[in-house]
Amino acid sequence: MPASLPSILTRKWISWVLRVTPRKFPVPMPLPMHSERGVFLLFGGGVHVSALPAEALGHVDAVVIGEAEGVWEQLLADFSAGTLKSTYRAEQFCSMKHMKIPRRDLLNRKMYTSFNTLQATMGCPYNCDYCAVTGVFGHTFRTRPVEEVLSEIRAFDTNDFLFADDNICGEPDYAKELFSQLIPLRKKWGGQTSITIAKDDELLELYARSGGRSMPLLDWRPCPRRISRPSINHEGYRL
Repeated sequence: MPASLPSILTRKWISWVLRVTPRKFPVPMPLPMHSERGVFLLFGGGVHVSALPAEALGHVDAVVIGEAEGVWEQLLADFSAGTLKSTYRAEQFCSMKHMKIPRRDLLNRKMYTSFNTLQATMGCPYNCDYCAVTGVFGHTFRTRPVEEVLSEIRAFDTNDFLFADDNICGEPDYAKELFSQLIPLRKKWGGQTSITIAKDDELLELYARSGGRSMPLLDWRPCPRRISRPSINHEGYRL
């Protein structure tokens, strides 16, 4: 973070807006009031903004397209220098090695449904036609060193946590190693994966023994008024 940033923040604040927009814009926020106060609204991350950045720029000062890890420091430096750009996009996918741990002690945990969350993987190896993950963030799958994941989990002050991964079992061998190492921690956790976990008995057993308690197998059924054909996932199932 630039050394001059704290002095800048005494005069102007950055509002990082990351929200689900099921009804598209307008975002229910008093944007003109923010502008009058000199507040920069950075609408970054998320599928909607990444897919439709021009639309988002009609409501905010700047957008981050795709993953923010590769551009966040530059964005802060530009803000500090008064040269904030309207659009930021990383040139490549971020590495999951040596990821920075969030300062959770600065957050108001009452504002979060699931406070202790983390990522062990990014992306998804599949390309289901109803899913936006690969369409927006690329058809790639990355894993974080298992020991680094465990180190962050050990620091949690609760017995339960949530993996925010799109598909925690996207690489079965990695998932098996991770789940095996989780067993001694005696934690309870939730995450999201594809239906392929049901085909691997060893993976299912390790999931249960590691403390896995909720694993949504999301059934994304298309609205018949908008989509005339069934949705097909990577296994060929018609949803």
